[in-house]
Amino acid sequence: MKKIIKAFLILIVAVWFMPIMASATSDDMIIGDYCYFNYDLNENNEAIITGYYSNMNTIEIPETIDGYVVVGIGEEAFYDGYGATMVEITIPDTVKEIGERAFWHCASLEKVTLSKNLEKMGVGAFQSCNNLKSIEIPKSLKNVGNNVFYESGLKNVTFEAGTSEIVPYLFSLCESIEKIIIPDTVTTIGEGAFLGCSNLTTVEMTDAVTSIEKDAFCGCGFETIILSKNLVEIGDSAFYGCSSLSSI
Repeated sequence: MKKIIKAFLILIVAVWFMPIMASATSDDMIIGDYCYFNYDLNENNEAIITGYYSNMNTIEIPETIDGYVVVGIGEEAFYDGYGATMVEITIPDTVKEIGERAFWHCASLEKVTLSKNLEKMGVGAFQSCNNLKSIEIPKSLKNVGNNVFYESGLKNVTFEAGTSEIVPYLFSLCESIEKIIIPDTVTTIGEGAFLGCSNLTTVEMTDAVTSIEKDAFCGCGFETIILSKNLVEIGDSAFYGCSSLSSI
């Protein structure tokens, strides 16, 4: 009888500690590079990235996860500690939306390849990405929240061939930008597009631009600017607060 009781107690102890042992063993078994994505499904059964777990510097988000097409990156999905080691990320062309503060405080992030079909970026999507120096904006982009690149290190910006509009508030309060070359396909510079870009000293604009909307260059740092010869509209306060501007 005592042997039976003793065996029973051993079994109970073994079962009690099994999860702990399994957890420790699973961590110990992770060797080399790894990258796992968390996701939710939207109403169309499409994947929205909500987080990730990785030790890799270069991250490539897949077009599909578990058979579900990845169409979005959720709010704060790579925020701060989650993206602490990430230096480079590639976002697939299936992604149409990047949520609010998705890459906020990813201080090590230096290079981002955006989806060619990206339509929307939320407030502060790349805020405080101090080492992000350059980016190409896709022509598909239609809508952004405020301060997408606020307190980032962004200096060099290019636009995909065929871009027709610099969308409202795209670079608002991005104080690190120094020079912008506006493509010859752009006809509209949206409201507040460069609002508060205090270190923006050079803007190259072609005669294709017909409209500069409200607050587009409010608070910028350039001394001179050559406007499009075909300009038909300048919105209210488009150049308000450009204290260094001496000639147009």
